[in-house]
Amino acid sequence: NIVLNNNTNRLQFTTNNNNPSPSQNFPRPKIIKSNNRSLPCKNQWTSFWSPRYSDIIYIKIIEKSHFPSDVPKVYGEHHIPFRDPIPQDPSLTPHTMPNLLIPCPGCDLHDSFYIGDLRPRCIISLPSNNTISVHANIYRKNNNRQNNIFIVHKSHSETRADVFIDYNERTNPNFRQIENITQHSPLIYNISQKNF
Repeated sequence: NIVLNNNTNRLQFTTNNNNPSPSQNFPRPKIIKSNNRSLPCKNQWTSFWSPRYSDIIYIKIIEKSHFPSDVPKVYGEHHIPFRDPIPQDPSLTPHTMPNLLIPCPGCDLHDSFYIGDLRPRCIISLPSNNTISVHANIYRKNNNRQNNIFIVHKSHSETRADVFIDYNERTNPNFRQIENITQHSPLIYNISQKNF
């Protein structure tokens, strides 16, 4: 916000501490009612920030659970970015390139406690509130499901930034204050009293 300072008659930036954090505006997977069963899901995608990889992780939700005395969770198949080997327009930038995903062939993020469907090679489970919903559709279908390619509606860089901001707001309570200070504080110069 820009307001007029009554003492100096100059415009100044102000921050409102009552502003909701942007992460509250990020769409999250719908939480199911608490029960003793998990519910299967179709065509639902989510993403989260992995501090171990310092990168975004995409998952296609297989099922959701909300067992009594436990946090709501999502179980999903890990998907990784895919570079289409077919030459594309060289004028495309990273922001305008299609965000394509393929199923992960298996990695150390795999949660071995998942006992459902055996077809996915890499399953990840985590609390629903630690993820952001992503919109993706099938891009190229293949008879072998491991060769399916999906396209995310947002660019990889944009989704990565959203997920990173969400992660920082959840893990660092001062993140919003730091962000506001760096964006809205005037530059302060220390000028010595030397004669020029």
